[in-house]
Amino acid sequence: MNENDERLSQAVRAGGIGIFDHDHASDVIYWSPELREFYGVTADEVMTLGTIVALCHPDDLDRVMQAAILAHSPGGDGSFDIEHRIFDRKGQLRWLLTRSTTLFEGAGSERHPVRTIGAVQDVTDRHHASAQLRILDTVIRSSGRAVAIADPSGQLTFANEAFVRFWGHERGDDVLDRSLFEFWEPSEGPGEAIATIFRKGTWHIETVGYRRNGEAFDVAVVAEAVCDTRGQLAQVLATFTDITASKLVEQALLLRVGVGRVLGVPLRSHDPAGRVELDRVDQPVGMVADHVQAVTESIECLMVNAMASLGPVGSHGLGDP
Repeated sequence: MNENDERLSQAVRAGGIGIFDHDHASDVIYWSPELREFYGVTADEVMTLGTIVALCHPDDLDRVMQAAILAHSPGGDGSFDIEHRIFDRKGQLRWLLTRSTTLFEGAGSERHPVRTIGAVQDVTDRHHASAQLRILDTVIRSSGRAVAIADPSGQLTFANEAFVRFWGHERGDDVLDRSLFEFWEPSEGPGEAIATIFRKGTWHIETVGYRRNGEAFDVAVVAEAVCDTRGQLAQVLATFTDITASKLVEQALLLRVGVGRVLGVPLRSHDPAGRVELDRVDQPVGMVADHVQAVTESIECLMVNAMASLGPVGSHGLGDP
């Protein structure tokens, strides 16, 4: 074996590529060890076209046969380039990418195929990854939670329908190519925020967001760094939740507790385990009697606003995650 052949063999082994060589005159078919491994056949098994056909996926067989006939046709250019499925000897489904060239001799009616040389690559993992990405894309697009994806600079490259509705827009084109940070205000600049997301991996923040009509509301943001195989930031995945109602309820409860402590009125509360506790701080009622009505009205107002913020199911593009 010369130096060039040795380099080729090393490249083939490193790339996980199978090689075949079909002598049309003798009908002898050579398969490299890598190609035999793809199909699950033994090293001493004689390969025939019948064996290859038997292992081809039934749904792909006609397409493969038509491509092979065309490649071997004297009127064609001898090229064969196709992806198809097989069932190996263990019954496992595999996707193979096959490319070959058929050489011819003679001219006119005497032209005939004499040799076919080709390479085969197992692309099963790629197909599985593509299927998973399609499933993930479907899940994100149909999710009731507002989801957006930005590039490493923070520019939006994807937004699902829930995100568009969440911010008060009507079309996805209204939000794409805009900065992720136009919709909410991090405490630091966009560049620093991207760096923080990359450093932490996942960043949780509660801040103020602004809808298209200028309405301000409380929003919880979860931003996640998506890195490539080199560990570099490739995308930022962000989800958004309207927490206005919960914030209003929190304020109302804090006011209620404050009133109870000032008045010395027993308040029913629960510890983390769910047990009822009584919290009482005795203070003269007369010291705060003038403020009771005003505080009570504030609590009622907050509770009404909280319930109104909840609105009907699906308002602001929200839904169960």
